[in-house]
Amino acid sequence: MQALSKFVSLALELGALEAVLAPLSKLVIDYRFYLKCRFGCPHWNKYWTCPSAPDFPKPWEFKGILDSYTIFLAIRTSSDGDSQRVSYEVERAAQKDGLLLAFSISNCAVLCNYECTYPNFPCRYPEKARPSPSALCIDVSKTAHNLSMKFEFNSNDWYSYVFLI
Repeated sequence: MQALSKFVSLALELGALEAVLAPLSKLVIDYRFYLKCRFGCPHWNKYWTCPSAPDFPKPWEFKGILDSYTIFLAIRTSSDGDSQRVSYEVERAAQKDGLLLAFSISNCAVLCNYECTYPNFPCRYPEKARPSPSALCIDVSKTAHNLSMKFEFNSNDWYSYVFLI
């Protein structure tokens, strides 16, 4: 994990408030978030990266993909724009460093100023579009707790993740 610490430094240099490397066992998935997503999210059925989009894997299908990773980087930022930008830049840096399967999870709605082209037109930013933690049923609160990261409900903090190896 020592060799991956450069990605913690990079995230902090890019403006993250916190960045923590962790084994995948510290990530908490709770499928009950799908209910909150499906029956409470004002963004349901409005984005290409939403579980409602055609061909988007359901969270329980994504779990098998996430389980193929062993280390991830949790990132806390103060805005959705920073969350998307920092996690995407760390993903790209990891790929350039040989971790070709590095993948970030963040809120990509900020890319199109929350006015996605879904469902009438293709995504304007397919290379940067990523699902949100809630779309994959990541329990941000419990994961933050597992990593001793700051977490407060109704705060302006945003959490994203980069799955590295």
